[in-house]
Amino acid sequence: MGSEMIERSGLGNEFRYLPTDPNTLRSKKHERIFAIGDATDVPTSKAGSVAHFQAEILAENVVRAIEGKPLEPAFDGHSNCFVEAGKGQAILIDFNYDVEPLPGRFPIPVLGRCPPQAEPHQPLGQARLPVDLLARAPAGDRSRSCRRG
Repeated sequence: MGSEMIERSGLGNEFRYLPTDPNTLRSKKHERIFAIGDATDVPTSKAGSVAHFQAEILAENVVRAIEGKPLEPAFDGHSNCFVEAGKGQAILIDFNYDVEPLPGRFPIPVLGRCPPQAEPHQPLGQARLPVDLLARAPAGDRSRSCRRG
């Protein structure tokens, strides 16, 4: 269920989410209302990464609405989630409205080619990463970042 605040506002649906255009992030019922993240009923994960990917598109569309320009249907449902898999490993799942999670590599600029490629025995759409890659190493200490095992 969504937020009680949305329910109290009278703007939400029966599940307490704001009915939102999944590509423009504008309310389906109220032309001057936009929403991102957990407030929306868009068919995506409620992970914080979704709000991150929505934010730039929402900001651009708010400006376009103020200027009287057509909105850009630019949000594609991009989401990613890290899942702890045990034994110091995590799984990154990355997908959008049209693309199911696929196997492969996740580039981490600071670490270069450190993350291993998806292994054949891993489920489709998952790539194993050491959990310590998810936390920042102290400045100058990269010794733990690429630890395998």
